[in-house]
Amino acid sequence: MPKTYRISKGDEYLIVTIDDGGAYIIKDRAGRKVFFSKYQAELMKFGIENILKSAFDDVDEKDIKVEELKDNQT
Repeated sequence: MPKTYRISKGDEYLIVTIDDGGAYIIKDRAGRKVFFSKYQAELMKFGIENILKSAFDDVDEKDIKVEELKDNQT
């Protein structure tokens, strides 16, 4: 079963879904999506972490909230 997380700081957020096959789907507030297959995610693990961190560059890590979403919240 896929897991979906909301990574937020105030009004800004990203929705990250990790599906059963290990692929990542990253969606921003505007609804733009980026898809990474399991293979791409493994190759780019460092890159994915940087994408997520760079979205909140000017934020202290303690200000960032990560919460798991249920199916009906996405």
